Amino acid sequence: MLLIISDASVLIDIEHGELTSIMFSLPYQFSVPDILFYMVLKYMAPSGL
Repeated sequence: MLLIISDASVLIDIEHGELTSIMFSLPYQFSVPDILFYMVLKYMAPSGL
């Protein structure tokens, strides 16, 4: 199942709650809009993304 997250606050809350590894261990594929990535998540992600 594909889940699209279109609000940065959802991902920020997941990170602050230290739930990122749990989230990515679920049997889902996550996607975010390009604009969300470039405006917010690019600066939170490890280098190489």
